[in-house]
Amino acid sequence: MPTNVLLGTGTITVREALTLDRNSLVELTQSAGEDLLLDVNGVLLARGEIVVVEDGAALRVTEITAPPPPRAVE
Repeated sequence: MPTNVLLGTGTITVREALTLDRNSLVELTQSAGEDLLLDVNGVLLARGEIVVVEDGAALRVTEITAPPPPRAVE
């Protein structure tokens, strides 16, 4: 399943996106130190913090989020 760890979100214009280059900064709405979000197949599953594991990185889960409400059957 597609799995994403989301550091944060922000908004930029198309013009700003077209001018991005190395060392560009994109401001995020989250504060430094806020938990990262674990999204599995489009569903928020957990929150956590980044940790170093050998030569890589991993997410240490600090909270399991509530399951989404069931979809209504039409």
